[in-house]
Amino acid sequence: MNKRTTSSTSSNISTFSSSSSSRRRRPRKEENDTEHPQPRNQGRAKYFLLGFSVATILLTGAAITTTYGMCKGVLTSSSCRITLPTKDSQRTTPKRKRGLLSLFRKKRNEKIEPGCSHLEPKDYVCQWIQHSLQEMLSNMRFVRSDNRMSNQPVNVTATTDDTGNHQPRPKTDFPTAFTSEALPLSPHQTSLIEDLGQQIRTVVPDWEERVTEIPWGGPRNDAPRSTQWWAPASPSTSKTTTPLKQLDGGNLLFSYLRIMNWPQDLRKVYFPFKACKKQGCPAPFALNHTLNFREIYQPWLVTPTMKAVNAKGLVYHQGFSPSLDGEHAPHGIVWLRPGLVARLDEVFYARTLVRELERSVALSMEQSRGRVGKFNVVVSGKDFSFGAMPSLRGIKAFVTILQDHYVDRLGVVLLADMGRICEILLKLFLPLITEEVRNKIVLVPHDKNERQAIFETVLGEDNIPTWLGGRNDYRFNVDQHYASDDAIYGTDVQATEYLSLMPYHS
Repeated sequence: MNKRTTSSTSSNISTFSSSSSSRRRRPRKEENDTEHPQPRNQGRAKYFLLGFSVATILLTGAAITTTYGMCKGVLTSSSCRITLPTKDSQRTTPKRKRGLLSLFRKKRNEKIEPGCSHLEPKDYVCQWIQHSLQEMLSNMRFVRSDNRMSNQPVNVTATTDDTGNHQPRPKTDFPTAFTSEALPLSPHQTSLIEDLGQQIRTVVPDWEERVTEIPWGGPRNDAPRSTQWWAPASPSTSKTTTPLKQLDGGNLLFSYLRIMNWPQDLRKVYFPFKACKKQGCPAPFALNHTLNFREIYQPWLVTPTMKAVNAKGLVYHQGFSPSLDGEHAPHGIVWLRPGLVARLDEVFYARTLVRELERSVALSMEQSRGRVGKFNVVVSGKDFSFGAMPSLRGIKAFVTILQDHYVDRLGVVLLADMGRICEILLKLFLPLITEEVRNKIVLVPHDKNERQAIFETVLGEDNIPTWLGGRNDYRFNVDQHYASDDAIYGTDVQATEYLSLMPYHS
């Protein structure tokens, strides 16, 4: 896609003479004028407060940027730690009332000493800043609302069983975590699917040939038929054939048209959001856009640098969520533990995540015989720090890939073990995403019984890992993980070619 260029505009600068001859006196008000002039001191005070506020914001931003640039690699790489007092040792004196003033009170008997003699001064300063921030956040009261607000993740309601335990209700609390095998279609929806399928084959004459080379999980000689990205219509009329499988590309087109809100006119839609949100695009553009992405980006590739990024188990697919009663349409489960790694190369960091989501879709397609192809994600905030946070540019690029090319593949996101910093950042981030995606995010409570009930409902009791309090003792091994039959290897050069061939995603 061609990048848009913006032309700079010149600003008009007006000059004013300071000579006394050019000055004009303000007209005097008539005696019967009822308007009262604003006191001069009050106007000056307003300008002073405005200037002071702007200066404070700029200085604060500069201080945060400078501190982050200095300390971003210290907190994760330094092997020396300062010895910090525990909360238990601070409670030897009567508990004081917490408030804003308590953040600045001098604490008694508090010593911060290096844990080893060769701690660098910069390391000491950075760790002291981190300790002070953690102490400030611990003094702030983080309120978790029980209501579904526009800037809140989904909170889980529950029913009470005979033993008094609270049990979540899958269909009401997690409607997107489960997918029915056969989705109902209206005549209007069927007509739109057929029209869009015909239009894309007109726009891309070699469509049928090209789509066979980009199945979910990548092209393999033994790739099952169920992993086709564009599945031709099935001639079978058995009970296992759903209405969508009787249409060319039915499941794929259903996902795209649903995210487009089933438009009345296919000539102008506003998806993909980044490319078409202003002027709109023809509906076939989104499909052709993803076709080019899969051919150029090759999201199934595994490279040496990707293996290094994922050496500790940053992200991996393992297991399937339960299906609805009487059905066999499970979502894959993707486990994400960003606290295990420090900040890495943003290109290969994103590729590592995308490859695992691609693999999970393919495995879900196999399990559901080509009907579902979705994934649920579990994110653990344990050991997460500012040093492990990806760059903002990398996050934007990753989100754009998911929105544009993994349409309607996300089931639900479970956020577990979120610390205070993660929760506050989440509150700031949630208002920036769409309501549909926001409703798929579940902030798992810290209460042991409540979180266990949620995990069992969404993930299944046997899939809960030991590091989340379950009994699944699976241990990630990077060599075994990428030695599976579905791994398609490439070079690091191949993995970065898209930056020049498809700068839209660079």
